[in-house]
Amino acid sequence: MDYDLIIKGGNVVLADDVYQVEVGVKDGKIACIAEYIDGDAAETIDAKGQYVMPGMIDTHVHIS
Repeated sequence: MDYDLIIKGGNVVLADDVYQVEVGVKDGKIACIAEYIDGDAAETIDAKGQYVMPGMIDTHVHIS
């Protein structure tokens, strides 16, 4: 499978622990989490020594 993005070498924070795994993203969604992803990607990020966590957009706004 080809991915849009592969994040390699990071400390991936999952619900139960932190793992050194790779994350493959396709069409804006996580498509694979594995020790090693065998595939090509349009972009690869070396996250060695960094924490990889799910993100979200803060939709909290104030309107006057």
